[in-house]
Parts: sequence; C-alpha cells; structure tokens
Amino acid sequence: MANLSIRRVGGGILVEYQGVKYALDKIPSRVGADYNLISHAHIDHLPHRPRGRVLASKETLLLAEARRYRYRNVVESIRDVEVFDAGHILGSRSFLIGGKILYTGDINTSKRIFLERFRPPQAEILIIEATYGDPRYVFGGFDEQVARLIRFVSRNMVRGVNIVLRAHPLGKPQIITHLLRNVKNLYVSPRVARYNRIYSEVLGLDGLLYGGEPPSDEPYVVVAAGNEELSLPSNGCETVEARVSGFMIRSRRGIAMSDHPDFNSLIEVVEEVGPRKVYTIYGYASRLAEELRSLGYDAEPLTSRDVD
Repeated sequence: MANLSIRRVGGGILVEYQGVKYALDKIPSRVGADYNLISHAHIDHLPHRPRGRVLASKETLLLAEARRYRYRNVVESIRDVEVFDAGHILGSRSFLIGGKILYTGDINTSKRIFLERFRPPQAEILIIEATYGDPRYVFGGFDEQVARLIRFVSRNMVRGVNIVLRAHPLGKPQIITHLLRNVKNLYVSPRVARYNRIYSEVLGLDGLLYGGEPPSDEPYVVVAAGNEELSLPSNGCETVEARVSGFMIRSRRGIAMSDHPDFNSLIEVVEEVGPRKVYTIYGYASRLAEELRSLGYDAEPLTSRDVD
C-alpha cells in the first residue's frame, strides 16, 4: 500500500498513512503524531503526555483518570477513523484507519455479561494482539471459563476455607464480582473496589462491591489485585489463593480465565478480517506470526524500534 509506514515505537505503534501520523497506544511522549488513538485503560497501553489530538472512549478516559492519566486535546471523532467495541474491558476500542488498517488493541471475542464481543470488520492490513498467540493457550469460551471459576469457588466453600482470587484489578475482577455477587461474605480489596465503583456508575450495575472488611468468625471470599498486600482477619480457617489468568491453563495453581481471546479465537479473528497483511504485537507475537504464515498469511511480528 503506497504512502504507508507501520512500525513499533516503544510500547506502541506509529502508523503513517497518506501524510497523517497515528500514534497507537503507549507511544513515547517525544514522538510527534497528528492523532493518538488509545484503545483502553490498562497502564501498558496508556501514553504519557501525548502530543497529538487524543481519541479514546469516554469510559477509557474516566478509567485513565482514576489511574492519574489526564489527557488534553481530546476529540470525539476523527475523519477516516472508525471505532469498534473491542470487548476487552469497559470502554476498550479497536480502530479502522482509512477503511484499510485495523488495529485491534486488546480484544475479547466472547460476550461477557455487560461487555459486548469484538466483531471485527474486514481490512486489508491487520495489526492484532498476540497475548495468547501460542497454540498451548486454548482455554475455551466464556461459559467454559465461568464454569471453571464456579467449580473452584464451590469446591472450596464446601470445605469451609477462605478464598482469595487474584487478578489484574481492572477487567476480570469486575466480572468475577458480578458472577459471585450472591456468595455469602464476598469482599473486594481497595484496588479492585476503585474500578468496581466506576463500572457500577457507568453501567448502572447492582451488586458490585466497593469495600468492607471480611468477618473474623466465618469463611470469606476476597477478590484482589495480583500483587496487592492484604490485611485479612484470622478466623481460624485455612486460606486458599488462586491466580485468575489465561496463563493458568498450563498450571494447577490457578483458574484459566482471561479478558483476552485464546489462540483459536485469534486465528478466527484473522479469518474474519481476511487481511492481505498481518502484523502481530504484544505477547507471543513471533509465534502467532509463524502460525499464521503456516496457514498461508503474510504475517510478521512488530518488533520494538526507537525513533530519533
């Protein structure tokens, strides 16, 4: 495609197309661009002090502000850029530039309670996330993942133990809290509560918890951030902890549940888009590109490159 350049810059991507520069996600502040497209509010995608006009969903801007990222020069739309629900977390978006270049950002292809699934448009060039772009990571659809979570919680509740479920504070915990909202003695940690409140306010949800202290005389369930220090009461019960992540499909020490698509779902996205060129980024980018080439696609990973 003439007048097109796509390259990895720092933690993000710089697309130059028909004389316009589009910075995608976490581009270094020294890099100039006409527009900065922010897919969602996870910190590894939020740029510091972007220099161009910013396009992001209202939900992403609200969540970013809760993480102390405040953006100026925000615009509601950009000519030649279409926006699609990415299904990853609240407010996550994918972008189609010039009707030809699709950047997925982080996505999810299952409808999950209050989050719609990613429905990709067709595009000539696809820039796709590869978090689980390795054939070893197949953890199934949302229903299967929920069943895993419920089995774990039910099995341990019957045993009368305390349960601590750990995940990234923004994304899975809000879904987990909603799923377990009727469980007795369910609590969330302070870091999770902050995002639960925003989800509840934006989506009008009942049952998302904002805090509270577990009882000192009964078993409880706590949803917490992965590395968060907790001060929990000693109630004489055994405590069982489990990490909740798609990576846990290869471990018996956690629950395989993710805000991302698994390997099979990534391949399905590529097939739906039908691109003539695929760039993979994040996670198992090289492995996904290799697998796509074996299926006949022109695919390559975007490797990190700096700009002078």
